Amino acid sequence: MKKQLGIFSIFLIVYALITFMTILIIPLNKIVPTNITIPTQTSSIPPLILGLMGAGFVILIYGLLGLAGYWFARKLDLSAIYRENAGWRAWFLWPMLLGLSMGIILVIIDQLFAIAMSSKGLPHPAFPLSVISSATAGIGEEILFRAFIMGLWAFILNLLLHHWGKQELHCG
Repeated sequence: MKKQLGIFSIFLIVYALITFMTILIIPLNKIVPTNITIPTQTSSIPPLILGLMGAGFVILIYGLLGLAGYWFARKLDLSAIYRENAGWRAWFLWPMLLGLSMGIILVIIDQLFAIAMSSKGLPHPAFPLSVISSATAGIGEEILFRAFIMGLWAFILNLLLHHWGKQELHCG
């Protein structure tokens, strides 16, 4: 299970670094949608400090949620976050290629609908923000859902089913 925590830590650190670099490199007015005004208190904070705050937020919130999910999984003796003997292709390369393929298909479909409807289509962030957004969304979603929410639901369902099973035994 130490390998599982190691992989989780790597993804958490990569997520925090991407968040830090995004805020450090890309101006805040490019990240925030144009219809939202940035408070002057926020815009006066140096990008280095904002980047560190963003990375710290990622490590704190996603780290705690991931560790809570890890605890749920350990309590229930659930399977690991990834299959250790499957190799990097099974848990990194193929999901990444599938995600890229689906992203390309969705962009093509959006463009076809935009042409058919004579509109601009859905708003997309400009490059390189689009790649960074996809990376952070993918890593954050995996930590949140695979590590925390699935473990939480398994824990809750286990408690409920275990409680109901005891009640049925005592009733008979």
